[in-house]
Amino acid sequence: MALRTIVQDGDPILTKVCRPVTNFDERLATLLDDMKETLADANGYGLVGPQVGVMRRVFISLDERDLPEDGAVPEGYETKFLEFVNPEIIEQS
Repeated sequence: MALRTIVQDGDPILTKVCRPVTNFDERLATLLDDMKETLADANGYGLVGPQVGVMRRVFISLDERDLPEDGAVPEGYETKFLEFVNPEIIEQS
């Protein structure tokens, strides 16, 4: 895994339309692993492909559903992530 550079606000890449992922291969797995490491290093909550310079429809998010409601992180807790590939918004309110 490798840390990727996070694109800063104002970069034109953040306004472009991403291409769908068509190959579910080792390259995609590496991208997702790199994004997890980058997100953890940045102490963030979520990260999308364009934020690391990749114009693909992918994003990851921390998965904190199994943490206690008080937000306390148990000793030895392993950070979990949700991975989304080619997500689509089907309803908005």
